[in-house]
Amino acid sequence: MNAYQNTLNKVIKIREDRQKLYGDDWIYDPIEYDFWMLYGKFNRLQYLLKHKLNDKSQYEKIDDTLIDMINYSIFLLYKINKKGDKL
Repeated sequence: MNAYQNTLNKVIKIREDRQKLYGDDWIYDPIEYDFWMLYGKFNRLQYLLKHKLNDKSQYEKIDDTLIDMINYSIFLLYKINKKGDKL
């Protein structure tokens, strides 16, 4: 549980930092935007893993890509639940 909690805290910290920079504009984006951003991050993750690019400084780190995917997933959950849709 400790490793899980530490990882989750990192996700929350990055979200807090980005919120300071960008605010909460994501709330107003259509739900499809978050889906496509998540899809794009999934494609990037596949590329990074396939080409073993995690240690190359010119590429996004795998950890960062996964954290972004978690946040886009949470955005989607928020919007779906806000609309009252059932998962």
